[in-house]
Amino acid sequence: MPAPLEFRSRTLRGTVILYNVCLPADNRLDLFERGAFDSSLKDPSGIEALVDHDPRKQLATFGAGFRLESDRQGLRAEIDSPAIGWATTFFAVLRRRRLDLMD
Repeated sequence: MPAPLEFRSRTLRGTVILYNVCLPADNRLDLFERGAFDSSLKDPSGIEALVDHDPRKQLATFGAGFRLESDRQGLRAEIDSPAIGWATTFFAVLRRRRLDLMD
């Protein structure tokens, strides 16, 4: 299960994927090992930060407010979202409620 999410102002930080931990996905379990995302991190074009995996709810794109890095524990994300579009609504909801996880 991903680590807890940190939220400050318009920035989200958290571990998206923990390595060597079985994660439920649809009707299966996924297990990611360190290095699983290395090729994507070398060419991150097209990687987006989305709410609920919905392309209509884009918070940021890689290199434009969205950063990913792999460490010993897992794949970490940091998202700085502009005060426009869907992101404004999302961050307003975050201020009222607690969001526990990101994936």
